[in-house]
Amino acid sequence: METQTQFNKLGDIVGTNTMRFSETSNAMIAALELLENHTSGAPVIDKMGDYGGYISEGDILDRILAGEDLNGLTVKDIMSREHHILDKSTSLENAARFMKERHLHNVSVTDDDNTVYKTVNRHDLLRVLLNADLGIEY
Repeated sequence: METQTQFNKLGDIVGTNTMRFSETSNAMIAALELLENHTSGAPVIDKMGDYGGYISEGDILDRILAGEDLNGLTVKDIMSREHHILDKSTSLENAARFMKERHLHNVSVTDDDNTVYKTVNRHDLLRVLLNADLGIEY
């Protein structure tokens, strides 16, 4: 697949989601922050500052449908612990394939120190791969 842009790696583009949550954050507050920011999820950072997992709207909906009170839960209680992270040197095409194969809407991106510094979503990838000028910085 040949891209129509000079951006080739995840590190080349600006992710529109810079949210992060602490494992100890209240689940209700996290849910409200996701809603307020029109974001479907965000990485969860442990007390050492390392990637611990990901909290998504789906995780939150599962708990609501199970009748649980989000006010009594932390982000760690409901987050996914799967490590869907990619390095900033990952090609845009490989990132798109990774996300498609795993049915992901978002992927967290690490820098040279292996620290999660942004999240890229399918919208971000599409915008860059189509070279669509939407007034959003790449």
